Amino acid sequence: MIIHAYLLCYNEEKIIKSTLDYYSKFCSKIFVLDNMSTDKSCEIASQYENVTIIKWQNNGFIDESLYVSLKTQTYKNYSRKGGEFTSEVADWIISCDMDEILYHPDLISAIKEYDKLGVTVPCITGFNVLGDEEINPKQDIIKQYSKAIRAKPFDKRILFRCDFDMTYSFGCHPKGYGFEHMKQTYRYKSSDDFPLALLHYKHIGQRFYEAGEKNSPRVNPKKLWLSEKNTQLGPGSHYLNIKSGALKKITEDQGTQLFDENYNIRFKNFPRCTKDKGLNAEQVKSALAKNEVDFLRDLAVKLEREKAKYRAESIKLLELALRFRPEGQFIKNKLKQYLKRIN
Repeated sequence: MIIHAYLLCYNEEKIIKSTLDYYSKFCSKIFVLDNMSTDKSCEIASQYENVTIIKWQNNGFIDESLYVSLKTQTYKNYSRKGGEFTSEVADWIISCDMDEILYHPDLISAIKEYDKLGVTVPCITGFNVLGDEEINPKQDIIKQYSKAIRAKPFDKRILFRCDFDMTYSFGCHPKGYGFEHMKQTYRYKSSDDFPLALLHYKHIGQRFYEAGEKNSPRVNPKKLWLSEKNTQLGPGSHYLNIKSGALKKITEDQGTQLFDENYNIRFKNFPRCTKDKGLNAEQVKSALAKNEVDFLRDLAVKLEREKAKYRAESIKLLELALRFRPEGQFIKNKLKQYLKRIN
């Protein structure tokens, strides 16, 4: 089982050692795709015998189309049979950012099982790992943090067979043309039989704010527009929103326990993997405006208060309101109260 990893890098000296230590446990070769880092990232990476640094340069701005090209084409030249620079043919490829860790407590066994099943692109379940402390490069990154929240945009397909022609949408998130094209590509077969996790280490220590500082100058202002809430939209806009304070770091107390005592992920405590539906699974069949949800909620309460015989109808209205406002605590409490009265 030969696995190669491709890691996108730009000024990642604070996490690169932790990431390379992790992937070096099972990857015979690691390729650091470095966008002309100005810190010690390449100096640290060059200390690893199994690491090859591939330098690339853009026009100074964040370019999602170039990122997609790097993640879908470079492995064909360095890891696939017949590749121009291939010195070792890989069975599987991991292609991700420097702060993304593919995790399973027995990852190699899980990949071997997928291999037996003929799976070429396993499903991935994404998490934002949370922590107040800075990453300690001398410790296993997996064992430094225990809280996380589910992050469906990070259900990225970062693991795939080397002989599969991978495609991605911008950001490599599970949506858009690239994601749909991937599912139509010859030999595509997916599965979630042996659940794998993508652990995203952005909301750790000061990394969240540092990401905004280092990347906001690289955002192309010509490709941005304003949302109705006056926040920036467009490629790399989240970095500007971090710097302005419009986006906040997710704190550890907002998270849920990620691991059990054996470092198995507690998947049952989090929303399920989006699988082939991707982020389309997030879309409800029809949309309601905020005032329309308020109307459903208030009508349900009014009916229940005035006529007990309408309690069933009140419950139905609350269930509809909750469908469109799943975070609504008032709706949840009232629904629980009415159901208790019926029982």
